[in-house]
Formats: sequence, structure tokens, C-alpha cells
Amino acid sequence: MPSSRSGEQATLRTKILTILEDQGVTGREHLLKKLQVDKNTLQNALDKLQEEGLLQITAHGGAVLRQYSEERPFDQRFSTDEELKQRLAEFAVERHCPRSGNISAHGSSSVIQMISFLHGRRVRVHTNSLLFASLARDAGLDCLVEVSGGRLRFVSGNFVGARALAYFQETSCQVAFVGTHGISHELAFTDPIAEEVAIKEAMIRKAEKVVVLADNTKFGSGSLLTAAQPEDVDVVITDRRANPAMLEALRGRGVQVELVDGK
Repeated sequence: MPSSRSGEQATLRTKILTILEDQGVTGREHLLKKLQVDKNTLQNALDKLQEEGLLQITAHGGAVLRQYSEERPFDQRFSTDEELKQRLAEFAVERHCPRSGNISAHGSSSVIQMISFLHGRRVRVHTNSLLFASLARDAGLDCLVEVSGGRLRFVSGNFVGARALAYFQETSCQVAFVGTHGISHELAFTDPIAEEVAIKEAMIRKAEKVVVLADNTKFGSGSLLTAAQPEDVDVVITDRRANPAMLEALRGRGVQVELVDGK
């Protein structure tokens, strides 16, 4: 389901964060020259990033990246509730993965678990996850895996930045499989990292169907940034311990909710 929301502002914020990660403290004039935007557009983006807690505007008008501690290292997330994530992944493959064609797979811990269940499917998988590609190679899958490239975030093992974003902006697929850091009480699918949000938004816009894998712990635990609204999502796969009121609210917003047994 292509998203109706423009990704221009998220793309600009992603570019700003990329520059700051590469260069540290950066002056406003340098950003204006590098990004080729007007002063008001840049200021609005900087204000938004500061409001989101991702950067700090210095006394001299420059900007510096603020270290953000909400995101856990990937190995911790991957090993947490691993059995449940495997059940979500198996269900996602059985119900929604085509036998052939193109799918996109964001590098979230639940989505990566899908690798164990892709045998026999001759799909082309488009991913921003280095780990997904590595595990798929080791598993000897029949499918093809294409990695976006870009700048590697070591904490997540995902490629982000302009190159990765451009890849997914140009790559159409039948189904996009994504995870989420949290689902807020307002039903927004959220993530703490702007660059990861931009990649998810691009995947969602270019997909015919969007499937979100989210275990029960994700409900009611939203982060600062919104990657998708219910109108952008076709299916949410979760377990029976998820907040029933929130599940009913998602159904009321047109989302198909599918449940697996949780232990």
C-alpha cells in the first residue's frame, strides 16, 4: 500500500544526520551549501531534529549530533523472545510471502527470522540488512538477495543514508515486511532513528502490500519518530498477548490483524 505522505522532510532530515555523523559539528552555511535548500527549510528541519532529540543546535548556530540511547544493540534485540519472533516470521512467510516475485525486508529482528522459512521460494529479496544477506547465504536459500548498500549503522547492522534511500525509492515490490520499535497508543508505528524511518517509509511507499511484524511488547511503547500510520499498513502480525483494545482499534482503522500463539 503506497503511503500518501510525502517523504521529502524525512529525506532532508536523514541527509542532515548523515552529514553530522560524517563531520561532527557542522555550521549552518555548510549545510545550506551541501543540501541546496533555503534558510527557512533548513531551520525547520533543524528545529524538528532538535525537538526529536537527535541533534543540538550550538550557540554559534551550527548543529551537532546528539547520541541517542533508546536503541538497543541488534544482538540484544535479536536474542530477546527469539522463539516468539520465529513464530511471527514463519506465519508471515506462510501467509504473505509469494512463491516468486519481489519482496522487501527491513533489517528488524523479527523480519530477519523469516530466513529460516524461505526455502522453496524463488523470490528476489531487497533488504538494507547486512545480517539478512549473510544468514541467507549460510542457509543456502533458493531466493536471490539484493542489498541496498549505503552507510552501515553498526548498532543495527542496517544500511542507511542517501544511497540506501535511493535504492528503495526506486524498488517496487509485491510485499514489504517491516518491524517496528513500538506502536503508540495513537496507533503510530514508530522508530527512534530518523535514518531507519526514512528507509521504512520508502519501502512502504513502493509496496503493493505492507506487513508489520510486532510482538506484544511493542504495543503501547512508541518512540519519537513515526514511520507509518495504520492507513499505510495492510497487515499486522502479532501474538495473542498483545493489547486487545489496541488490536481492535487497528482493525477499526482498516488494518488486518493476524494472531499467532504466544508462549
